[in-house]
Amino acid sequence: MRTKSPTKTTLSPAASAVLNIPELLEQILYFVIITSPPDPSNSCKTANILRATSSRWAGLIDSSPTLSTLAFRSRKPSTNPHGELCIPFLQSLKYELSEIDQIRVYQGHMMGYKELQQFISAQKKSTPIFLKVRETLGLPRYSPSTTKYLLTDMLLTQPPLPDTVNTYIYFTGWGSTKWKDALQKFCRPGDLQNMGYSIEFKYWYKVTNCSGGSGDITVADVVNALTKALATFYGFKGGYFEVLHIELTVGNSRHETSASASVDYMYRWYLWNPGRFGGRKDLFDVAIWIVEHTLAAGLYLVTVGPDPIRRRVQKWLGARGGTTF
Repeated sequence: MRTKSPTKTTLSPAASAVLNIPELLEQILYFVIITSPPDPSNSCKTANILRATSSRWAGLIDSSPTLSTLAFRSRKPSTNPHGELCIPFLQSLKYELSEIDQIRVYQGHMMGYKELQQFISAQKKSTPIFLKVRETLGLPRYSPSTTKYLLTDMLLTQPPLPDTVNTYIYFTGWGSTKWKDALQKFCRPGDLQNMGYSIEFKYWYKVTNCSGGSGDITVADVVNALTKALATFYGFKGGYFEVLHIELTVGNSRHETSASASVDYMYRWYLWNPGRFGGRKDLFDVAIWIVEHTLAAGLYLVTVGPDPIRRRVQKWLGARGGTTF
C-alpha cells in the first residue's frame, strides 16, 4: 500500500515575520517548553527537540540564558551546589550499558570486554554520538556529516556544578589480591576501600572536565570517565575481578575512611549491574552466588556486606561445612 506523502506546511507572511523576530521567537519557544509536563526531564527533552529543528533555533536557544538552562547547556557560573540532573542522558546511558551482561575477568576470560569496546567505538563515531540519547530526547537521526546537534556538550546538571562539588563513578565488586594491588597503584589515595580481609572492594573514580577540574561536568565527561575506568580494570595484568554494581554519585567532597561509615550524596543514579542479578532480590543472593563460585577456586569469603548479610552468609556456609574467618 502506498503511503501518502506528508503535506508541506507554508507559513503565512505574518507568522514568518513573527518567527523572524528573535525576542518574540524566544518567548514562543519558552512557552512551548514550560507548557510541557512540569518536570526538568521533559523540559530538557522539549528544549533539545526544538533546538534540533534548525541551526537558527539552536543558536537562539544556546544564546538565551533562560532557554539554554532548560536545554542543560548554560554555563553561567553558580555557587548553588544543588542542580537538576540531566535525566534523559542518564536514562539513555543506563540503557546502553544494559547491552553489557558481565564485566569480569576470570580464568583468562575477559567477559564483557567485547561489548565494552563496541560501546566505546560508538562514542567515537562522526555520526551522532549518543544515538540512544537522541532517541530518548525524540531527536531525528542526522546524516554522518552532520555534527552541529551532537549532545556531548550537554551539562550533567543545571546549573553546572561548582568546583567544590565532586562527581564520581562508583564501583563495587570483588577481585583477587593481585588485581586489587594493581588498582591500588592506579587510583588516587582514599578512592579505594577494601572490605576487611575479604575480596570485596568499593572504588570511586572521579569524573573531571577537559581541564581536569570538578566543575562544568558534561555528559561526555561522564562517558569518558566510565569507559576509561572499565578499560583500566580489564588492562591489569594477572589476577581476576568482577564488577557487581555501577552508579553515578554527585555531591560528595570526600570519602569516609571507615568502610562502615555512611557517605551522603546529593544524587545517586544507578547505572548497571550484571544481567544475571536482574532477578535477585538483595545482596544476600549476590553474596551466595559469589560464595558458590569462589569456593571452587579454594577461596572463602571473610565479610560480605552489612552484619545481617554476613550472618546469613556464615549460616549458609556452616550448613554446608564451609568456613568463615
